[in-house]
Amino acid sequence: MLQNHADIETRQTLIVSFDTYGPSSLNVLVYTFTKTVDWVKYKAVQQDVMLQIVAIVHAHGADFAFPTTTLDMPTAAITALTAIDSRQQA
Repeated sequence: MLQNHADIETRQTLIVSFDTYGPSSLNVLVYTFTKTVDWVKYKAVQQDVMLQIVAIVHAHGADFAFPTTTLDMPTAAITALTAIDSRQQA
């Protein structure tokens, strides 16, 4: 995809590789250069490349994990929050 992208400078280094293990992720390095030095245009190219990466992953039947948080609330806290909510709605 990068080699065929109209706004990527293919005469420069192109690297796409598994880079590191994150706390909840497998990090992939995408290293490339755009043909533009205009910041707004660069950001548009960057977004286009990132969205194309998402499309490629989806086309291969995979998806991305998104960070989540699990909150364990004791019963007493749930009861207290429910009471507060009931009073606010009254």
